[in-house]
Amino acid sequence: MQQQSTSIRSSTVAGSKEVNLRNVPSSLQEEIHFFLEGRNILDMKVSQPIRSLENSELQSGKLFVSQRPSIAFSGFLILRNDSPVVYWDQRNGRGYLVKLAINRRNLERSGSIVLSVSLYKNEQQMIIEDVIWHNNKNVWNENTFTERWALIKNINKDILRPDPNILGFEMKVVKFETVEQWLKRGDYSGVHMWEFTPDRPHTRRFLWQQAQPQPQPQPQPQPQPQPQTQPQPQPQSQSTTLIASAEKDTITNLPDSYTLYADGRALIGPASVRKLTVSLAMRSALSDKNSCKVHVQWASTFKKYEIIEIVDSSLASKPLTAFQGKEHDL
Repeated sequence: MQQQSTSIRSSTVAGSKEVNLRNVPSSLQEEIHFFLEGRNILDMKVSQPIRSLENSELQSGKLFVSQRPSIAFSGFLILRNDSPVVYWDQRNGRGYLVKLAINRRNLERSGSIVLSVSLYKNEQQMIIEDVIWHNNKNVWNENTFTERWALIKNINKDILRPDPNILGFEMKVVKFETVEQWLKRGDYSGVHMWEFTPDRPHTRRFLWQQAQPQPQPQPQPQPQPQPQTQPQPQPQSQSTTLIASAEKDTITNLPDSYTLYADGRALIGPASVRKLTVSLAMRSALSDKNSCKVHVQWASTFKKYEIIEIVDSSLASKPLTAFQGKEHDL
């Protein structure tokens, strides 16, 4: 039976070249389907979108940060010693032949390999992002990403022999940023989507897309100024933001666990961190020093203070009396 050449398509840029991949023969299609199904990989979801960086799954542990330049198709690159290399498109549940040269001898030593990849049509790239199956076991379920990353580098060095002139596109391994580098960006626009990979087994990557700025409303006519009245003193609100000194919690030694001190190093109590950007900033700030100054706010739900942001170290911490009435409930 003649094999059909198929274009993997997405929303296109005018004049852009298509990625042409040939459908696998029907017999191989069925074989690859059963290969993935028998290893519980066929319906695996290795990434998921999130709307906010405050997602609780991102609040603890080590994270790797990478970027997606545009819309991508997610799937698996399947390397088997007795079979052609196949790209499995999860979107339509089909396999496509990939003209990728591999070191068969080294592949025989490691056994069949399944890599998690993304195909970028407009950029003419296939990016290797993770390894799912290696040495006859599901390493995505059992190994941390640090361990899987070491495997990816070895596979790329010892087994893959990509030639873009033969492939018809470029194949490369994803590049990561450190959290410190990512935080220094300030402006996250210009990137289609950010990807956060927790350093844990059996944990999906999280895809975050920065919301596009909304158009500014047209200025409205201003009302005529009214006679000013003398403002009356208001009692201090429980939501008032205060300044304290924060240190790592050396008792629990948990990530995102901190102890607060008032002026004169008077103990206030533990503090919580709920936002990812604050969490990452705190880890960075205390990586080479013992304490930093922070804005805090009482969180009645958790009965402790929440760290809102890091502030200039020259600012003075508030006296303990500013926190009294709350810290006794900690």
